[in-house]
Amino acid sequence: MTMEHGQFTKKPDVTQSIEPLDRWDGMTWGNPTTGELRVWDDVNKRWFLIDNNPRLFDNYQKGLFVSGVLASDGSAVSTCRALQFPDESLAVEAREVAERKYASATNSSEKGFVLGGVVFERVGFDSTSAVESETLETSKLLSMMPASASTAGYYMGGSASAQVTKLDFSSTTLGSGASELAAPRWLGGGVNSRDNGYVIGGRDSYGVNIKAVERLSFADETVSFVSAKQTVATVRQSCFNSTMAGYSVGGVYSDGTQTTTIDKFSFVNETSFVSCANITEVSHVSAVGVNSTVAGYVASGFNTGMTTKVSFADDAQNTLDVQISEPLFGSASFDSTDNNGYIH
Repeated sequence: MTMEHGQFTKKPDVTQSIEPLDRWDGMTWGNPTTGELRVWDDVNKRWFLIDNNPRLFDNYQKGLFVSGVLASDGSAVSTCRALQFPDESLAVEAREVAERKYASATNSSEKGFVLGGVVFERVGFDSTSAVESETLETSKLLSMMPASASTAGYYMGGSASAQVTKLDFSSTTLGSGASELAAPRWLGGGVNSRDNGYVIGGRDSYGVNIKAVERLSFADETVSFVSAKQTVATVRQSCFNSTMAGYSVGGVYSDGTQTTTIDKFSFVNETSFVSCANITEVSHVSAVGVNSTVAGYVASGFNTGMTTKVSFADDAQNTLDVQISEPLFGSASFDSTDNNGYIH
């Protein structure tokens, strides 16, 4: 629809593209839940409201869960599951990825990059796009803790290593980051703000769980500790982030106890964790986490196929009706939401 002085007067045919616009100099999401998209026409000085566009809905408002391990028999799967943020539906896509366990993923504005073992895959947000795959000469680590900057993805630690692997999004080439973690670390979670990536939880090479949080600066690629520490160190938790904070959901304590705690870490002061809620249904262990602009989602895990939603507005949690039919763990996940809180 065209909007002038706050009134909608015309609806262009935009079911397949936004090409009817001669020029546009900006775009904004109206209601993240319904997926409204407003595009500014600078020639005529007016807004177009693009709604119910199937291509935008399919490509740009989703979280993807790829590969993983079936809890029933320990076999790896090749499925690619999509959680659509507007209606919170969950379905298996027709395309497949490599069968593998404990891979990790970062994402640019166009696709996700799945790394772990000897296979490197590029998975676009468009469900009709083919998965690009290549075999690496050197096997990459498992259970790495990922963080996505605007131009690069970082895979931190993994398989009891302190290594930081950098992926340049423009060339999709892999290399080493300028700094390493302070010590080997894996089985933790990764979150990111606009400026930094963070490692939460995890285990060292001696099998000891780690409370301390490490920060990777995207500006100079240096690694340092922040003041914040988990109250109780966890491993195999799920992580996602809003624009202001990172969340650590579920996981396992050092004594093997499964936790239902949802811990929140502020990007603004980096000084502490706050236990903001508890999962009411069941703990998520080695599950996957993604986020839209308004909520974070944790799906499945070793002991459940359920999906938990955490609202960023009030940190309230609830269990969605959608679930994975059979418990799945050790998957890689990524989503179409950037670090500034906008859906690409």
